[in-house]
Amino acid sequence: MKTLKQTPIFGRYLWIALLIGLAGLTLHLQLKHTKQKDELLTQIEDLRSSINNHQRLLERRPELKGEDLEELQRKGLKDPLKEIVAGLQKHPELIPYKGVLGGRMGFYFADMIWVLNKKWVFAYFEDGHIGGWMLLEFKVSQGGKISFSNELQGRVKCITKFLLLARENRGRQLL
Repeated sequence: MKTLKQTPIFGRYLWIALLIGLAGLTLHLQLKHTKQKDELLTQIEDLRSSINNHQRLLERRPELKGEDLEELQRKGLKDPLKEIVAGLQKHPELIPYKGVLGGRMGFYFADMIWVLNKKWVFAYFEDGHIGGWMLLEFKVSQGGKISFSNELQGRVKCITKFLLLARENRGRQLL
């Protein structure tokens, strides 16, 4: 007497089940691959959009020129733009936030410090983990000495806290 496994029909069903299982696995892997591919393509498109936005921002960024540039040169700065940027990078104490996770706040990227005119600088700061933008006032005295002021510091902190609170309480009344 033949056992169930020895019957030819059982072998056929076993092969059919195995082929169906392999087909299902192949389909699953293809769908997973397609989903990952779509996610990667979306990320690539987001990155391209971000790069384009940053390029447009850099193309429109204000530049120190004309009378402002000449006045700073008269006060003793040979290359006002470079000297103001380098001067600001030496003053991380102007940043109203402490670093996190062992980071130290600073103005690390010269290309993200914009000298707007003979009085104002807009600068990016970070500690490697978190960052932000600051508007700082500066003065150049005769002889080319540059001093920076963050008189807006208290107001900036207040505005920043309000914006963070507003983001956390979307749709709810703040006051």
